[in-house]
Amino acid sequence: MSRKSLYWLIFVLVSLFSGIYAYYFFADAYPIVSLQISMNREQALSEALELAHQNAWGPDNPESAASFGVDETVRNYVELETGGSQAFSDLIKSGLYSPYTWRIRLFKEDETNEVMIRFTPDGKFYGFKEKIAEDAPGAALSADSALSIAREEAVDKWELSFEQYALVEKSKEERPSGRLDHTFTFERANEKIGDGRYRLRLVVSGDKLTEIKYLIKVPETFDKKYEEMRSANETISTISVIAIGLLYILGGIILGLFYLLRQRWLLWKKPLYWGLFVAALQVLVSINQMPLAWMNYDTALSAQGFVMQQILQMVLIFVGLTILFTGAFMAAEGLTRKAFPNQIQLWKIWSKDTAASPQVLQRTIGGFLAVTIFFAFDISLYIFANNVMGWWSPSDALFDPDVLATYFPWLSSIAISMQAGFMEECLFRAVPIAGAALLGERFGNRKAWIIGAFILQALIFGAAHANYPNQPAYARIVELIIPSIAFGLIYLFFGLLPGIILHFAYDVVWFALPLFVSDAGGVWLDRLLIVLLTFIPLWVVLLARLRNKRWQNVPEESYNRSWKPETRQAADIQPKPVSSETRMPATVKNILQLGGLVGIILWLLFTDFQNLTGYFEVERQEAEMLAQKALSDQGIQLDAPWQTLSRVSMPLDQDDRFVWQEGGANVYQKLLGRYLEKPRWEVRFARFKGSVDERSEEYKLFIGQGGKILRMQHILPESFAGASLQEDSARVIAHQFLQKQLHLEPGKIKEVSAVPSKLPNRTDWLFTFADTLNYPLNEGQARIAIKISGDRVTDGYTFVYVPEEWERNERNLLNTKTLLSGVSGMVRFLLLLTAAFMGIIFWSRKQFSVKAFVTMSAVLFMANFVNLFNQYPEIMATFSTAQPINNQKIMFFGLPIIAFLFMAAFIGLVAGFTIHWKRSQETLKTVPSLLLALSAGFFVAGLLAITNLFEPAYQPGWPDYSLSALALPVLAGLGNINSFLTTVTLYIFIFFALDRFTRGWTHKRWIFALLFILSIVLLNRPINPDVTYWLLTGLAKAILYLLLYIFVFRYQLALVPLTFGGLIILLEIKPAVMNAVPMAIPSTVIGIILIFILAFYWFKLLQNKQI
Repeated sequence: MSRKSLYWLIFVLVSLFSGIYAYYFFADAYPIVSLQISMNREQALSEALELAHQNAWGPDNPESAASFGVDETVRNYVELETGGSQAFSDLIKSGLYSPYTWRIRLFKEDETNEVMIRFTPDGKFYGFKEKIAEDAPGAALSADSALSIAREEAVDKWELSFEQYALVEKSKEERPSGRLDHTFTFERANEKIGDGRYRLRLVVSGDKLTEIKYLIKVPETFDKKYEEMRSANETISTISVIAIGLLYILGGIILGLFYLLRQRWLLWKKPLYWGLFVAALQVLVSINQMPLAWMNYDTALSAQGFVMQQILQMVLIFVGLTILFTGAFMAAEGLTRKAFPNQIQLWKIWSKDTAASPQVLQRTIGGFLAVTIFFAFDISLYIFANNVMGWWSPSDALFDPDVLATYFPWLSSIAISMQAGFMEECLFRAVPIAGAALLGERFGNRKAWIIGAFILQALIFGAAHANYPNQPAYARIVELIIPSIAFGLIYLFFGLLPGIILHFAYDVVWFALPLFVSDAGGVWLDRLLIVLLTFIPLWVVLLARLRNKRWQNVPEESYNRSWKPETRQAADIQPKPVSSETRMPATVKNILQLGGLVGIILWLLFTDFQNLTGYFEVERQEAEMLAQKALSDQGIQLDAPWQTLSRVSMPLDQDDRFVWQEGGANVYQKLLGRYLEKPRWEVRFARFKGSVDERSEEYKLFIGQGGKILRMQHILPESFAGASLQEDSARVIAHQFLQKQLHLEPGKIKEVSAVPSKLPNRTDWLFTFADTLNYPLNEGQARIAIKISGDRVTDGYTFVYVPEEWERNERNLLNTKTLLSGVSGMVRFLLLLTAAFMGIIFWSRKQFSVKAFVTMSAVLFMANFVNLFNQYPEIMATFSTAQPINNQKIMFFGLPIIAFLFMAAFIGLVAGFTIHWKRSQETLKTVPSLLLALSAGFFVAGLLAITNLFEPAYQPGWPDYSLSALALPVLAGLGNINSFLTTVTLYIFIFFALDRFTRGWTHKRWIFALLFILSIVLLNRPINPDVTYWLLTGLAKAILYLLLYIFVFRYQLALVPLTFGGLIILLEIKPAVMNAVPMAIPSTVIGIILIFILAFYWFKLLQNKQI
């Protein structure tokens, strides 16, 4: 026996014994729940429909959706706080609570009425919840009568026993129809799980029982601790995303593709085909899971609108993944071909002659055999870590019935595994290792570079999986270090194929496991398909062997060393000179100069400068001092480690839109400041150090115009001790607050609801009242909410209650806006990406201005960077005290900085190549150019302002008060540079493309004019849900911009940035005119100056290539 045969024999035996070991010790490594699921999906649906029919639950002839799942909060609490996975198994066996349930939803489009019915895994009825419209009529029973109905039906019909339960909470709420809804919460008196309490909730709507809900009241302390624990996972994951963005995508893919282009080593067709294929598989997964998506369908939306929402998401997924996958595949294969000449070319590995070779057969079989070895390692690691080091992974059942709810249960495991295997091996292995090898060749010490890349890719790969709910947070990093190194070695010695096969097959086993433990009928076909599809790489090799009729060595031309770039001259992609008019008619110049003045007048006439909310003179320091004084006046002194955080709150919400649309400006102004909130400072006092309970306590004070204290909120942790008042005693305190703080007579106020919360050491109350005398509309209500913790008022505020039906209608309308925004965003992204990729091509062919790239990229990045840190006080004011503050800084600032780098690079690439893409045109003098371009911009802005006449009265116009919340409000103008440069970049690319394709408006004008109009319409961002207005403004912009090109830009394309600079400058003047905050005018002036400088610089770049 040869040495090679001996190695293979040992490899096969190790794989076989690893498989046997993994099979027998699998349950010892992973916390598997022993769960008997005797009710299947069809039985659950049938039983639910029958119960709904018998009890008149939900709408007639409903649609249905079903899902099987676990109460994750309860599972995590029980395992982490009360005894691990064994405690969770004991909970399931005890029958006191079923964390696993079937949920059956019966619903109907455009109907509020729906029902959710639950069953235990063995098919027992486990509660329901029927949603009744608030305006549906019903009885107004007393609490005792409603409780009697609830108990009687629960006992007689559903065989519930109340012997172990004590009533701990009862509340009522009056609905707009006059119906009284009562909620009763019971608690097991003698049974607890840790500090969690078994509860039963019954709801009576009018005289009908509408909810039976079993639950475990998990302590708030655990929620905070779990949030803190998960913060470490998310932080590690965020760091990995930053590293992936910088090193793999920017450094590996983008710079790698640029390098390959320069060297003429880039192959793009097959990577594109594979990118399209793998991305399409992920879309098929989304389609496959549509039956489950209806569990989250909002019946306020039209079913067609919901489907359109899903389709748009799928399109966005397809486009985004195709770009990412294609880029990764191109870079990985190209860099590998360049760095490792002795490996087989990836795109030839399945060709007939190459696939029918022992080398490819060995790589294929080796990949499959290694799967069991990897499982054996993982199982051994977790047995040791769980038992010795106390690691935690959440328990789960092996079988997930939701897999069978999909159209094709076999598809998801294959498609997701295909994406993970192919994409992750290219991105995490080939890109860094091949890139490091090439850098080593360039700078010396190739081996050291490769070793460094091995370590780096192992750490990043593990960190990228750290967001799994495992503990400790670094568990996945430790788990994946050795597999990552093994994957890297496989790639280094054998290329991408065996690693992709191993990764793919390993993931298939995990994802397909539920199907192989299921005893559902017909599942054998899914199992068969999974096996057949998993072994496709082997079938390809065997088929090639049959076609070739013999095994043969890999042909020499299939190795990387045999590939040579084509020896050809780079194509000249500069636009050819065209014959067209080169001078702008004098008449056009004269009209535009006059039009600039007309545009300013039109803009002033048709722009709404009304400031309904007034001047907000209070600045941060004053607001914080006022808040501290208000606390001090109540005897509250907050020393270290208390921190003072503040931000400007601009509560322009649904209630504002409701009153504005239903009552008009007069009614809106009447309610504004009393029941509709005005802009205000939110000053927050919080601690980021101390125990969980200490960090849960907060004070929030809201300071309005004139320094008035509008609201004081004291947030207490659940565990704090306090009184447990009865309802009447708590109501007295609420009435006192109404009189003293809000100057309202309790006798003239209608009580809407009184809701208690029974906490471990006190009882809290939330009272809601309606002020019917001071509310002028027929729909909705002016309301007051008062929260009492123990025997003290800890919050009190006013608001306008929006009717349920109106709210549902608005959600349906807003879905239209969401869809249009999604389309606009996708078109915007694709145009920017196309322009950036063209920039890379021009740069690789040395038709590029590096200086323009560096200047524009640096300006945009620095502007965004400074603006981000200018927002730091406002961002920090939203930080959670449950999470370490440094973790939140990494998550909040790390990812935006990476996004800024990519955006800056995109803009810089466009600036660099458009200089060389532009036709040679007459160079105008600077002053006439400025006058002409600014006049054109002002004229267009004025004409577009006329469309304001047709804007629906959707919501009141508020000035932007947010600049007061900045660290340096005077630098607020930096925030406009990103939108300005992005807008100008898009329009430069579009106008230059129109000019190129029409050859200076001399060729196929109307075809490209229509495409231009379509592009501008799709780029138009909707400002409200009205489709007609969106089309009107989009068409107005498209036609005006087309006329701009015909009469201005085709003679002088360099005027594009100046013209749009003028247009945007005029729009930016509005905040200064309204002057709503102290620094509005200086910040606007600085912003306008910055925009003008950038527009002028870009104009000079386009006019003179040497700059």
